Amino acid sequence: MNKKLKIFTASIITLILLFLSLYLFILPKIVSNLQFVYVLEKFINKNFNAELVINHPVLKTSIKPEISFSVDNLSLKQNGENLLNLQNFDTKINFYKIFLRKITLEKLGADNIYIDINKLQQLTFKEKKKKKKKG
Repeated sequence: MNKKLKIFTASIITLILLFLSLYLFILPKIVSNLQFVYVLEKFINKNFNAELVINHPVLKTSIKPEISFSVDNLSLKQNGENLLNLQNFDTKINFYKIFLRKITLEKLGADNIYIDINKLQQLTFKEKKKKKKKG
């Protein structure tokens, strides 16, 4: 093998290992991190004028092309009205046939699911007022 091919192969393998480590280890840790949840809740509050509450989110990934996500409570309110409320939500999604344009929902469960689609569709970013320069 020549030197360029070895460098190219090593670079590809490094990128694959980096992606796998992000997907398998780092992404689940980020989603479950309380600081991340806090930042996400504040972002939604600031930019959508809505109150997001997330309790105990858990994301599980594996070498298999599937993701499991569960949360004890996830709610979104705006002006005191419920837009979304999920209690003991648990789902598992399989991406095995993604190249065939198929994603399989293997598991979906919850004690309570409430979604107001109409109000969710109306949820938009707050418009920021531009400051005029005095001149």
